[in-house]
Amino acid sequence: MSLSHPKNLFSCILAAVFVLTFAGRASSGEESNMHIGAIEFHPFASVEQTYDTNISLEPSGREDEDFITDFRLGMKINAPLAPQREEDFMMELSYEADVVRFWDHDERDRVDHSASGLLDLSFTNDFRLMIEDNFDRTEDPQDSERADLDKRFRNTIDTSLSYDREKIRIMGGYRAIRDDYDDLENLDRTDNMFTGALFYQLAPKTAVFAEYNYGFISYDTNRTNSNSEYHQARLGLEGNLLPKVKGIVKAGYRTVGYDANNKEDFSGFTLLGNIIYNATERTVINLSAEMTSEESSYSTNSYYEANIVKIALDHQLLERFWLNGGGFYGRNRYPDATTESSAVRKRRDDLWGLNAGMKYEIKRWCFISADYEFKERDSNFAAFDYTDHIVSAEISFIF
Repeated sequence: MSLSHPKNLFSCILAAVFVLTFAGRASSGEESNMHIGAIEFHPFASVEQTYDTNISLEPSGREDEDFITDFRLGMKINAPLAPQREEDFMMELSYEADVVRFWDHDERDRVDHSASGLLDLSFTNDFRLMIEDNFDRTEDPQDSERADLDKRFRNTIDTSLSYDREKIRIMGGYRAIRDDYDDLENLDRTDNMFTGALFYQLAPKTAVFAEYNYGFISYDTNRTNSNSEYHQARLGLEGNLLPKVKGIVKAGYRTVGYDANNKEDFSGFTLLGNIIYNATERTVINLSAEMTSEESSYSTNSYYEANIVKIALDHQLLERFWLNGGGFYGRNRYPDATTESSAVRKRRDDLWGLNAGMKYEIKRWCFISADYEFKERDSNFAAFDYTDHIVSAEISFIF
């Protein structure tokens, strides 16, 4: 893994030119944002160097390690649509390109793209319309079930219309998620979900609500997967939950029915929570948990039960120096018994991980950071076990 390798040397030279160019431009003036009238442009860029002990998330004895260089370039645009009501009529756009280069396994080199757009309109008659679109073109593992680097794109459209009157808020929404794979056509699908919710303001910054979701998932081909229809009803609380504690918690019941007779339906409790605790002025703790069902691409299983708990901590140690850390634990359970290496059982995966890092602000537009991440999957089928260690360092510019 010598730097004398032409590709590795080129990556290092490109990174150096990249950093010096942006640093020179940023240091030319104190004003870091670009404006055209009321429109703000926020370019950003970074170079990240990573060492990964298991780039394919393979079982013990089959790991491939590598150094990975990631060049990121992007732009965010904030554009008020009404000069006199900038906060009420806002459009936000962003785009990012990731040039990912593997030092040894150059067959994995790729360029990822992500783009997003948000239209936020607040009207004087107490109506608010939000339309958001997020597009990702990537090969990173999609979730905890699949560890393969499959080329694909995902596009998510979220729309919501809400109406506020004193202590009551009514909201309706629609979400469409489109997954399209280059090679795995059997996984191409569209997930459509409609939402209705009623909020009641218990206090100025706290609301209780009831929410109902109806959705249906359609696969382009039904050779391996089945179309389905789902219903979900939940009660929840959001806003300031306790002194120094804010967030959202909602729980209820979920049912999923599959069109194919050989696919087992799902019914069970569902939970989603995200709690932010401001322990001190410099310390923030974030706790999240989720219990639901997810679509499965494993063998004959139509779904798996996904349960996960995460904790993250951010601490400002000095004026320009931050520490962060966290961890997670999850368990995925499958309903159908399958065979792996002559063993017959229902698959169960335990997943857990830890991370720690630091960030230092050199200038208000320039940051350096270093991170370590450990993650492991322990399955009752050894073929799905993996252990991974990732060490990374990054310099980033946010204007």
